Amino acid sequence: MEGYNLKKVKRLLIFGLALLLVCCSKTPSKVEKEQTGTKSEEAIERDKKTTDNSDSSFPMTIVNNGREIVFENSPKRPVALTYPSATIFAALGISNHLVGLAEGMYNLEDVKEEYRDALKDIPVLKAGKNENTGVAPSFETVLELNPDFAMGNVYSFMAKNIADQKDFDANHIKTYCSGDKSIKDVYADIENIGKIFGVSDKAQQLIAELQQREENIKSKIKDKQPLGAIMYDCFGTDPFVAGGSSYQGILLEEAGARNLFGDTQGLWVKTSWEALIDKNPDVIFVPDYASSVVPIDEKISFLKNKEEIKNVNAIKNDRIVIVKFIDLDPGIQNFDVLEYMAKSLYPDDF
Repeated sequence: MEGYNLKKVKRLLIFGLALLLVCCSKTPSKVEKEQTGTKSEEAIERDKKTTDNSDSSFPMTIVNNGREIVFENSPKRPVALTYPSATIFAALGISNHLVGLAEGMYNLEDVKEEYRDALKDIPVLKAGKNENTGVAPSFETVLELNPDFAMGNVYSFMAKNIADQKDFDANHIKTYCSGDKSIKDVYADIENIGKIFGVSDKAQQLIAELQQREENIKSKIKDKQPLGAIMYDCFGTDPFVAGGSSYQGILLEEAGARNLFGDTQGLWVKTSWEALIDKNPDVIFVPDYASSVVPIDEKISFLKNKEEIKNVNAIKNDRIVIVKFIDLDPGIQNFDVLEYMAKSLYPDDF
């Protein structure tokens, strides 16, 4: 009986030990759970926080327009003061962050079709009374949105249009001004906005695509003798042209032309018909935009029928080319107009 009990105890101990080993081998640890996809609430929350700004490291300092801007985190209430600025947000998939949009000289139809849906529901800031033909919103209208970040171009941050950057600073609104010295500035703008809003990977992918487009265009015109061209607009009887300091004049040269008024200091400068005749452009580019005082058809008709310039090469050879002004404003659509202008200048090479 005593031997029987001893044997029974041994069997129970062996069975218990075996059961314990089986249980231990079948029960996954917390680490194993996370590795197989079953995450704890703590792990899920941690991942969520990482994703929010996975491509950004704060605080960060961005140098823009000669100013250092320090960001402690991504802005929560950004506004776009131009459609080209808003288009960068759309291309990076962050247009839903925008709390307002200033149309300026353009409207939604001017925006490249692939970005319209992303921007169509952004609240539009009503234009105010200012010197720029009433197309910019007042600073008070911008402030009503309680923004913490504003992106625009050099015109946006003129006191006569919306407000100087110092006025934004005084209201604790960080500003970013699009670069306008080279088409390469577009890459810098995309890269910086990508960093600020935590989408650097998307920004780098977009930059690579645009760089490839630029290389393809320029490879076709690299050996060309630049044709003389001008960018023309009119606000009355006198001609206005893109000067040497204008981004539009810079794009003209990026497209393979020689800006005949490139030695004239200024953005858009008033000139004379005599000077235009003397320059004798081979091609005249005329920008079209929604807020223009003179409709585009009237501008073209005026040029074609002006007796004193009938012997200018561009007029007699019918080389007047309409371009969308929004494509000439610093932004992603620059690459569309770059190709279009290059084709207009050198059609046989495309």
